[in-house]
Amino acid sequence: MIAPPVLDPRDEAALLNELRTKSPSYLLTGWRPQPGGAGDGLLIVLARFANLIVSGLNAAPDKDFLAFLDAMGITLLTPRAARAPLVFTLASSAPSDVGLAAGTEVAANLPPPLPSSLAASGRSGGGAPAPSLIFATDETISLARAALAALHSHIPSADTYADHSTALTTGFRFFDPDAQQPIAHHLYLGHDTIFDLPGAPSVTVSIESVPATQGVGGAGLQGVPTTWQYLTKEGWLTFQPIVDNTGGFV
Repeated sequence: MIAPPVLDPRDEAALLNELRTKSPSYLLTGWRPQPGGAGDGLLIVLARFANLIVSGLNAAPDKDFLAFLDAMGITLLTPRAARAPLVFTLASSAPSDVGLAAGTEVAANLPPPLPSSLAASGRSGGGAPAPSLIFATDETISLARAALAALHSHIPSADTYADHSTALTTGFRFFDPDAQQPIAHHLYLGHDTIFDLPGAPSVTVSIESVPATQGVGGAGLQGVPTTWQYLTKEGWLTFQPIVDNTGGFV
């Protein structure tokens, strides 16, 4: 949808500056409103009222559009109750998990009314408690004592993952490319007799793979860093193969 045009881009500050600049041309010779004086205060009031007029003018295209929709038989949505997500935290001293029934009332603090609203209602804002608005929950939920300990996000198409466990309390963004790291894969080949070779024998392992297609990774897939090791009595020892045609197992 195209945004409606702004008929007058001036805000209250621009209107006040324009009044201060042009007022000498329309006032008695020698009279100059001084900052902080009564004359300058009058210009501030005029700028405020002019800004209200400009706001109404800029709202005219939206009102015309609503009138057009109304003529076409398209009406606005009927008023509905406000909805907002809520987070409930179970007290640390709770002996067991707690069920929170649907319809549980929750109060929201309203912002203090404007001075004009106070005057219209005959109230005073001194020491009056902040008004509240009562809402109710939609569904029954269970509050568990268990806490989330670890969280990971996984992108299968890129074969990467991100560990968000250290940012559970500070916040994070799911599937952040900067936080993703390759997933380590291990392929073990073992046999009690075939690989039980004395001395320093030469072993040939032939690996055949299906060429990557768009459905399983796309053309130009980069190979993953590969480390070759073999197990001895002294543990895993790294070696460099004479020929490696796996291409990083792409």
